[in-house]
Amino acid sequence: MDLEPQLSQLSRDLPSGPGWVYEPKWDGFRALLADLPERGTRLLSRRGNELGPHYPELLALGPRLRPGAVLDGEIVAFVEGGLDFGALQYRLSMRDRKAWEAAATRPVSFVAFDVLQLAGDDLTARPFSERRRMLEDLVARLGAQPLLHVTPQTDDRELALRWLRGHLSAGIEGVVAKRALDRYRPGERAWVKVKGERTVDAVVCGYIGSLAQPRLVLGLFSADGDLYGFGSTYPLREREAGPLRTIEPLGRKSQRPIMHRWQSESFEGWTELPPQLVVEVAVTHVDHGRLRHGAHFRRWRFDREARSCTGEQLLGGGAGDE
Repeated sequence: MDLEPQLSQLSRDLPSGPGWVYEPKWDGFRALLADLPERGTRLLSRRGNELGPHYPELLALGPRLRPGAVLDGEIVAFVEGGLDFGALQYRLSMRDRKAWEAAATRPVSFVAFDVLQLAGDDLTARPFSERRRMLEDLVARLGAQPLLHVTPQTDDRELALRWLRGHLSAGIEGVVAKRALDRYRPGERAWVKVKGERTVDAVVCGYIGSLAQPRLVLGLFSADGDLYGFGSTYPLREREAGPLRTIEPLGRKSQRPIMHRWQSESFEGWTELPPQLVVEVAVTHVDHGRLRHGAHFRRWRFDREARSCTGEQLLGGGAGDE
């Protein structure tokens, strides 16, 4: 199978007008699930890498599909209250017996949003609305399949905006807008993706690099009153970094690691500050209380006390202005 997935272009605004439909962007791995008569069931990443050995439970779906079916979608790991991207990524280190053991205890799922082939017939030239109906019919004919789902879809932009604002903690990382009458365009960025973000008020524990373009080291207070690091920002502009010059650093540069979800970041040293400054940052992915990516600086919060910045913010929809 030689088929590139269609891609998205990032936008700050969700398009509006007749002919647009909207779907959640799940926090998972993009993949094609195919049942090919001569090559068996395959699970391929967007770059064409074989994912089946890591997620064998999804390969088992193949014989239940119609022969020659190719589905486009996302591999996700459902947990209570949302999705667990960390568990999904950890499975990439497993194959064979370990992969099957993990599949038996914490199986992943495939959320389909398009069908590209059926019975070997190429459907990519057909309008998306028609392919969507064919996908829904295919999955409905299979009956209840706990590991196979069809992604929700709406033509209501206001509902899509509510998805964008209200479901980040549940594993939706944004919304993808698609034209209902478009053909499937392999390799082209013909969809529009808007990432959801929320703001968090964080304690500035220090900074990485120089004051010309510093990355802020961010912290929050636990319920026990302990300050812990949960990530860092992308570089600030020099004019945004002015308040850092008003705080006396805590002696020499710290060699303590900055913890995030996957590992301890290693730097030559970062300048540690007393926990006095508070900053509002925009974040996208939060995994187990840590940022997966850098945060974006929004503004300084001179009106907030550092100790009021707690980890509870990461459990809800935003920081609030208390």
